[in-house]
Amino acid sequence: MAQYESLVLDIYKNGGRKFLFLNVPPTDRSPYFLEQGNATTTQLAAWIKAYNEGLVTMVRKLKSKHSDVSEFISEIALFDIC
Repeated sequence: MAQYESLVLDIYKNGGRKFLFLNVPPTDRSPYFLEQGNATTTQLAAWIKAYNEGLVTMVRKLKSKHSDVSEFISEIALFDIC
């Protein structure tokens, strides 16, 4: 997340003020990962949760330091395609 934040700050320093951030959907529920067993899906769910929480924290920090920033975090949904 520190590297991601550094890249966002580079964009800010070069004039960027409007940001769209995408979270990671619950891909641990996809058939591919479900076939790999509970240990895999549990670990993947933990990584996804950590990333999404880190993203929210990073965006809040950015907004608190730079009030001229407009941000939006998009909640991505995972759809089953049959």
